[in-house]
Amino acid sequence: MVTFKAINNDSGADSDHCADNPADTITMTSSTAPLTNAPECLLQSFPPTRPPKTQHLRRAAADLTMRQFFFISYLAEDDEHTLATMQKHSIYHSSVFKGMTEANLVEAGFNLGPARLIVSGTAAAVAQLKNL
Repeated sequence: MVTFKAINNDSGADSDHCADNPADTITMTSSTAPLTNAPECLLQSFPPTRPPKTQHLRRAAADLTMRQFFFISYLAEDDEHTLATMQKHSIYHSSVFKGMTEANLVEAGFNLGPARLIVSGTAAAVAQLKNL
């Protein structure tokens, strides 16, 4: 158990706050316990945290499912080789194909035909999403 006491060297300070007042003693049972019982003056010594950076979030309606991506790309939904290659590389969203070339896809194990369709389908999907 760890006990913290607020210290105040200001002789003109209010005796109810941050002095040797038992109410200003914080007792923690572990080193990771939160400072929920801390007096206001102790908590005020920590600067406020900055809000997290905002990130660009796309609307859910503007997102494509893999089934829709296959349709736009003219890929066969039952192409076992393409599906196995996608599963091998943990590809579960079409955005992974942005910026990839036909050569990149063939190197990753895709057959030439599906690789060409994926590249053109990615361009078509991006263009379609921009129009929403």
